[in-house]
Parts: sequence; C-alpha cells; structure tokens
Amino acid sequence: MTFASRNVRWALVAYGLLAVLILGGVTWGTILTSKVADLQQKQTNIVHENDFNNTINSAAQRMENLFSFTLLSEASRQYYDYSTYSNPTLYHLDGTKVAVDTYVQPSPLINQELDPWIRLHFQVHSDGIWQSPQVSSGERFSTGAEIPIIDRILSVERAGALARLQQSVTYEQLVAKRSAYSQWAYGRDHAITEPTNCIATICLKPRHQEYRHRAKNLRDAQLRLVPPELCEEPAIKQDNGLDHSREGIPDDPHIRLTLSPMSAIWLDPDESGREQLVLLRSVSTDIQGWDAIQGVLLDWDILKRRLLEEAGNDLPPDADLVAVRDEDAAKHKWLLAMLPAAIEVPPLTASQLPRASTFTLIGVVWCAAVAILGGVGLGIRNVLALAERRTQFAYAVTHELRTPLTTLRLYSDMLAGGLVKPADRDRYVQTMNAESERLSDLVDEVLEYARVENHKVTLDVQPVTVAGLLEAVREHCEDRCTKAGKELVLEVNGLAEKTIHTDPQLVRQVVANLVDNACKHSRDAEDPTITVRALQQHGNRVSIDIEDAGHGIDAGQRHLIFKPFRRGRDNDTRRPGGIGLGLALARSWSQLLNGKLELVNTQAGATGACFRLTIPASR
Repeated sequence: MTFASRNVRWALVAYGLLAVLILGGVTWGTILTSKVADLQQKQTNIVHENDFNNTINSAAQRMENLFSFTLLSEASRQYYDYSTYSNPTLYHLDGTKVAVDTYVQPSPLINQELDPWIRLHFQVHSDGIWQSPQVSSGERFSTGAEIPIIDRILSVERAGALARLQQSVTYEQLVAKRSAYSQWAYGRDHAITEPTNCIATICLKPRHQEYRHRAKNLRDAQLRLVPPELCEEPAIKQDNGLDHSREGIPDDPHIRLTLSPMSAIWLDPDESGREQLVLLRSVSTDIQGWDAIQGVLLDWDILKRRLLEEAGNDLPPDADLVAVRDEDAAKHKWLLAMLPAAIEVPPLTASQLPRASTFTLIGVVWCAAVAILGGVGLGIRNVLALAERRTQFAYAVTHELRTPLTTLRLYSDMLAGGLVKPADRDRYVQTMNAESERLSDLVDEVLEYARVENHKVTLDVQPVTVAGLLEAVREHCEDRCTKAGKELVLEVNGLAEKTIHTDPQLVRQVVANLVDNACKHSRDAEDPTITVRALQQHGNRVSIDIEDAGHGIDAGQRHLIFKPFRRGRDNDTRRPGGIGLGLALARSWSQLLNGKLELVNTQAGATGACFRLTIPASR
C-alpha cells in the first residue's frame, strides 16, 4: 500500500467518524426538539381545552343562575296560589278568627307579572281534574263579582295551552315522571355526587365534578325554599283548591300536606310540534285521593333565547342549546343542572403552536451540519487532490527533466573532454540547443499553469476578424506542423469578415496548444491533415474546431483528458513526451475567455479527435 493510498484511507475514516458524530448529534437534537415541541403542543392543547371547558362551565353556570330565579321562585310558592281563590287565615283586632265564609282572596298568579318564558300555571288533581288560576272558569265571589282578568287575550292563550296539556298528558304520567326524579335526587342525600347513577331524568346524569357541584347547590337551595309540611283544617282546604267533599274525611280536624321540590321535565311535543317544558311538584296529603300535581308550563323558545343571551361571549358564535331527553342524555357533554338541556358546541379545534421557528431552527442546524460536512469533505478532497497532483507533478516533471538534463550533461562533458570529433560538434551543439529549448518550454508551461491557477492572467480584449484570427494561428503553427510532417488546413466557412471581441493572443495560444497536441498524438496517422475549422453557433457565439486523423481518445479516457498531468493513453507505448498540462491549460484559458473547450465527435467517416473552442463574439 502506497503512502498516498494510506492517506486517502485514513482521511476517509476520519471523515466518516466526523460525519457520524455531527449527523448523530444533529439527529439526536432534532428528535429531542421534536419531542419538546410535541410536549409543548400537548400542554398547549391541555391548557386550551381547560380554558374552553372553563368557558363552557361559566356559560352553563350563568344560564343556571338565570333559570334558578324561576325555579326557586316557583319552588317557594304556596300551594293555594294554584287555586283561583283561597280562604286565608285572618284574625279580628280582638284576636278572634274571621269566619272563613266571609272572606276570600284571589290567587296572585291571576295578575302577577311573571317571567316572559312562563306560559301557564296549572294544577291536576288525582281524579284528572285540570285547573289554572290564570284561566277564567266562571267562578264568582259570594257577592257575584267575577274575578278580574287583566289581559283577556293572554287568558285565551292560556286556556288553549291548558286544553292542549289536558289532551296530551294524564295525571298518572305526570306522577310517574315526577316520582322518577324524586326517587333519585331526593331519596339519598349523596346520590347527586355519584356519577354512575342513571335514571329516566335528564339532569340526573352527572358528567363531571363541576356539573355535580352545580346540581347539588341548586338542589340544596330549592330544598331550603320548599314550604314545610303544612297542617290545615279541612274546612279551609275546601276552598283552597283541594276537593274535600268526599267520603273518608278523618275525625282529626287537620290534614297534613307535603310539597315536593320543583323538577324540570320534558313532555311530548304538542300537535304543532312545539316543545313542552314544565316544572312539576307534587302535593301529597294523608287522605287517599286528595293528592295533586302542580306545574308551570314554560315557553322553551323564549327561555332558550334568553339563556343564550345570558351566556354572552362565553359561548362560541355557533353554539346552541338543545333539549335533551332520557334516551340521548349520555350523548351530550355539557348538560345543565336542574334543566333538561345541553349546550352544543362545535368540536374543539386544537390550538396549533407557531412551529415555524422550531422547524426553521432545525433546518438551519441541518444546513449548517451539511455545510460543515460539505466544507470538510471538499477540503479533504482538495487536500487529497493537491497531494495527488503534487505526486503527479513531481513524477512528470522529474521524468521530463531527466531526459534533457541527462543529454545536456552528457554532451557538455563530451565536448569539454574533447571526446567529440570536430565534424560532429555542430550536431552535438544543435542537439544541446534543442534539449535546452525543450527544457525551457517545460519550465514555461509549468509557470504558465501556476499563473493561471493563481488567477494572475489579465485579458487584452480587442476586436478581431475570424480570418485574422485564423491567419495568426497559421503563422504560429504552420512551422510546427511542417516539422511534424502535418498539413495545416484552415476552414473559414463564410466567417472571414465576422468580427469578435476577445483576447486574440490567448485564443491563438489555446488553438496553437491544441494544434501542437494534435501533432504529437497523430504522428502515425495515414492522413497528415490537421483541420482548424470556424463555425457559427447559436447565441452569437463562434466555435473553432481542431480536428486530427490520429487514433482518437478512448471512451474511458474522455473524462480524464482535461485533468492536469494526464499524458495521453496510459496503455500506449508510443505515448509522446510532456508533463500533461496542455489540455488542462487550454481549458483554463478558454474559461478565462468566457468560453468552453470540449471534446466533440468528429465528422462522419473521420477518425481521430476533435476539440471545439466556443467563445462569445462580444463580451
């Protein structure tokens, strides 16, 4: 293994280790950065979701606070307010009771100003009798005066609503709905905190702690406002809306009444498809058949609109409040406590962090890593190429210098020692002169290559015709071709008067170098012609082809011939002398002329090699 190959191997090993180290570190950093970015995204999503949940919770709480005024007001209402009139317990100034048949008072519900979403108060007895203090039934006072109705149009609407209710639901159905609620919510104090409880009432399916907390607070508030158990005289109750004209009146002159809390329940839609939301409570007595259900019919459309307005900006613009029934309660997340409704919002869109900066940073790091590796690789390549070129230069120059120096030394020693016959001295002197010229050309070529590589060549651009340029080539190269046994042929192709702006001296030097190269490499060709041909190219460019009839260039050598210190075909025993800088210098000169030097195919039927120099006609 040579020293150069060992250097290449160690350089490649070192470069591989450096690449593994840099790329491994960048890859690890990229993975870590991506994981950190994903973690930040997850944390942002969690915060975003929590904020969203808190906002919806706030909206739900505001809705429930608004609805709680209605719920708690109705829960605290006296049972006899549902009768058209009642006998209050009154006393004279001397402390004696006022006779019950001498005084009655109308229900405050007749002309009381109520919330706009309250449509009707109604009462259903266990025997199926429906009544409402807000619907005129022809009842009169003992004096014969009819109970005043403030708004007769509203009274007609309420009468229609009462009739529709009476047709759509029975007392037994109302009791069943009410008892289902009571059994769960008020049978056990801790039931509201158990998320697994599920009964046939919408608001009894807690979904999270906030919901359970709100539901429990509303339940406790209502329980505090429900009137306590009453103990009334049957004679009084007869005018207070409970029918006591039945058999079975107990001997005890008092009747106990128990009022349950209010619960919001959906009834079946009416014949027009309108939702029917009611608040129900039971009135229980200790006398069989004297029980009743008292309720409030709500206008869901008005209530819904008002609740959404109350939520305000806490809800997205496309949020909605929907009625929720028993069978689909589990499908909804944002249930309202004590109201069988749920907030519907569009799916939460994940909040995307601006990751462009992260990706930009990763991209910059990768670009820097690739740039570093590329720079190091290019540096190693240049160093190895320089080392190889130095080796080739040392070998080529040493080999080419040895021959003329050996000849000069041998001939000079022979001449100095008197070993040369007088008749042969001229021949020896001419040989020494030729070898000295060869040595001088070799040194000049190396110096010129160094000057071009160091960018110390200055162009002298001037106008020149194609004919004048080729004529200068003839004057410079014809003598060389004649000595080499070649015939130089110039083809102008109608471009004699074509003017181009370039450095004619450098163009002549490139063409002369190629002509000289053709003379060397086509010595044994049967056709001694070397053709220099001018051609017009696209884009106002002119090309000069230098074509010989030699052996040509092998396909495997085509990509190597323009590299410095390449000396023709490696397997050619007839390879001419030289250090292999001719084509490398010619290409470097052509690039200085803003042109291009390339190896092209010869014309049809021709052999040898054809080099084409293409230069712009103007700069």
